[in-house]
Amino acid sequence: MRQIVWASVLAALVGCGSSDGSNGTDEGSIAGCSLTVSGGTSGTYPCTLRAAVWSSLSDVGQILVGRTATAGAPAISVTVRFPGEPIAGTYTDDTPDANARMTVTSGSATWTVNIGASTPKSGTYTMVLTRVSATKASGDNQIYAVSGTLDATLPPVPGTSASGDVTLQSRF
Repeated sequence: MRQIVWASVLAALVGCGSSDGSNGTDEGSIAGCSLTVSGGTSGTYPCTLRAAVWSSLSDVGQILVGRTATAGAPAISVTVRFPGEPIAGTYTDDTPDANARMTVTSGSATWTVNIGASTPKSGTYTMVLTRVSATKASGDNQIYAVSGTLDATLPPVPGTSASGDVTLQSRF
C-alpha cells in the first residue's frame, strides 16, 4: 500500500515538472537543479526530477533528485527518506532512522550509496536543505518546494565495470 501511495505522489510530481511550480525546460530539465559527478565517471548534468513529499499516514518525508540516462550521460537517482516532514537543516549518513539510496549508472558501471533499512552501510552523504516550503496537499500527502545541496561519495558496485569512488554533488 505504501509503495502505491509513493508511486502516485511521484507520478503527480513528475507531471508537474519541478517542486517549485515551474515546468522546467523543453528538454525536461529543471532550472536551478544540477548534478555533478567526478571520479569513475564525470560531468555536470541538469536534473529531470526534484521532489519533496511527506505522507501523513506513515509520517515519512522523502527527497528525490535525479535524471534519466541519455546518450553520453549517466542515470543518477537520489532518494533520502526520514521520519517526519522535511525541514530546513542537515541530513547525513549518520542521521538516526534516515534511509538513503543514491545510484549513478553509466553503461555497465554502477556506484551506489546504501544507508539504513536492512542493507549494509555503503558510502556517505550530507544533504543540506536551505529552504523548505509546503506547496500543496495531495490526498494524505504534502508536497514541498525545496532548495539545498547534496555531497555524496558512492563506492563502486561489485560485479559491475565500475572502479574507484564517484563523488556526487547536487544543487537543487
